[in-house]
Amino acid sequence: MRIITYYPNRNHDGLIKRIEKIGEKTSEYYENRDDKVVARTVTFVKDKAESVNTAKNYFYDDNHVGKVKILKMNQQWERSKQMPAKEQIAKMSVDFEKERVSVFYHMEEGEIEPLKKEYARDKILGYGKIDAS
Repeated sequence: MRIITYYPNRNHDGLIKRIEKIGEKTSEYYENRDDKVVARTVTFVKDKAESVNTAKNYFYDDNHVGKVKILKMNQQWERSKQMPAKEQIAKMSVDFEKERVSVFYHMEEGEIEPLKKEYARDKILGYGKIDAS
């Protein structure tokens, strides 16, 4: 395991900590970002079979263990007080194994369960792309 802690003003992207569980997971934590991102994680496994890159499999060459298959990616955002909680995404999770995207929304004070929406990954591919024309 490797933990790297940065001075808050060191990185222009607000990165303050990176935790690597070598061969399994990488987590990054942020503060003071304009887009309100506070954390990102990627979970992966060393690819035992020589799989072919397909639309359902994503690979990354890790510096420590070589080729790894990405299983899941998460991103978390802090809440802005200027908007209602239920209109703000708290966490988005992309599960490549189950081909699902889960979106959790922030909660108002006193609520005990967040609003959650799930989507089939193939149904929303391309929605986040910006038309350059």
